[in-house]
Amino acid sequence: MPVSPPLPFYLAINVVVMTILTVVAWSDWRERRIPNSTLALLLACTLFQFSAMHMDLLQGPTLRDIALNLMLAALLFVPGYATGQLGAGDVKLFSVLALLWPSQVYLQAFSVGILGLIVACFALEWLQRLGSRMTPQWAPAGPPLTQTLRERGIPAGTAIALGALYALA
Repeated sequence: MPVSPPLPFYLAINVVVMTILTVVAWSDWRERRIPNSTLALLLACTLFQFSAMHMDLLQGPTLRDIALNLMLAALLFVPGYATGQLGAGDVKLFSVLALLWPSQVYLQAFSVGILGLIVACFALEWLQRLGSRMTPQWAPAGPPLTQTLRERGIPAGTAIALGALYALA
């Protein structure tokens, strides 16, 4: 009978995954780029956690869940990548996260992330407009957020990472 890893092991892996997701969210928001090295580290952690969960017979995703999650990732992200609306890092991030959860939680993480991004964009746009009506010292520097998003694209990796952080917490 295999020896199961202790609970602190799972907590430590979750902390590492959450730290990596925070780096991914920040990187995608600032640079619209998700480094492959960060995604490789995240993949290693998710594979490690997936194998440990199944060794311990915990409630992890089944192979059917993973196949469904990967098909879902392809359906949602490959068309956006093909049209240039999404980057390859966004597709890879969503695919790597397929190993973490059953399909229901996977969809929940994606939905929460996208809704959170939409709310954050509206809030930032509102704050920019509010700041431009105040004294010049409060006025934000740079173009309006909507113009920036049109020029640089939407940081889908940030949304996915934030939704994943929500699901892990």
